[in-house]
Amino acid sequence: MVMGFEIERIEERTLRVAGEIDECACAAFEQEVRWLVRHRGEVTLEMSGVTFIDSSALQCLLSSARSLAGQGMVLIDRPSPYVLRVLEISGFLEPPVGLVIHVPRVSATDGPGAVSAFAAAVDRAVGAVATSTLIVRRSVNLVGRARELRDVSVARRLAVAAAT
Repeated sequence: MVMGFEIERIEERTLRVAGEIDECACAAFEQEVRWLVRHRGEVTLEMSGVTFIDSSALQCLLSSARSLAGQGMVLIDRPSPYVLRVLEISGFLEPPVGLVIHVPRVSATDGPGAVSAFAAAVDRAVGAVATSTLIVRRSVNLVGRARELRDVSVARRLAVAAAT
């Protein structure tokens, strides 16, 4: 066991990880994760107790997720705010990394992950507004064209009536 790092198998496919996953702890972390990936096909990592994670641990997560290639998944369950922030900054919250992140509802609106969630919601809202604006503009153009056609039709009728 590495000082300041704990890893425990709590279910057949679930590891509880706590403490600091740094260069010293990464070998033990990687060994456990890779064993589960090889023998169980998917892994759940309960990471609410992780206080530090470095690039070597991120590389382990990424390579484990990629090695499953549609045969399973790596689920990060309840990441600590620190882990969530590192995943966010590293781009691991965006597809197609292959990791699935489970964040309890409370954490999804507070803390580091809120930035990505809020940005995605804003992007969707902006897209909806842009689409609505386009529809309104097209409708206004159609109404304008219909008025022009009506005016031309009225003018023709008046001309025909005046000629007779």
